[in-house]
Amino acid sequence: MPALCFSCSGSHDNLILLRYLKKRLKNFIEIYNLESGEVKEVPRTETSRDWLGFVDSTKEYLYFTSNRKHPKYRGLYSFSLKTSRVREIRNPEGEILQWFDGKKFKGQYFFSKFYTLSHNGLYTIDPKTKKITKIFDEKNTT
Repeated sequence: MPALCFSCSGSHDNLILLRYLKKRLKNFIEIYNLESGEVKEVPRTETSRDWLGFVDSTKEYLYFTSNRKHPKYRGLYSFSLKTSRVREIRNPEGEILQWFDGKKFKGQYFFSKFYTLSHNGLYTIDPKTKKITKIFDEKNTT
């Protein structure tokens, strides 16, 4: 399968690659175990595109963004590196969300919500409870 790696992230035992399938214009995520040589693919739909986020500090979850529910919008997801299960964390219709980085703030991860090309909001979310805290919105107010 022809693909090009244009982003990668490591988690000690694993190399996580964002691959691009040129003929279908699709991004998908593959995980290479550096010790065993095993290759896993994050399950995807036929029409979805995935984008890398980060691996958490426990090396248990890969957080990523995807348009699995609607081609125009992006939601927040996690993939268990142990069980190979995908979990939707937040994916409301009409929103374009993107993980910000893998740093925690008060036990929550940062994500961005894009309103327009020049305006966005910064929030935090607890992946387990799905509790969201607004840091600032498109008007840069709290």
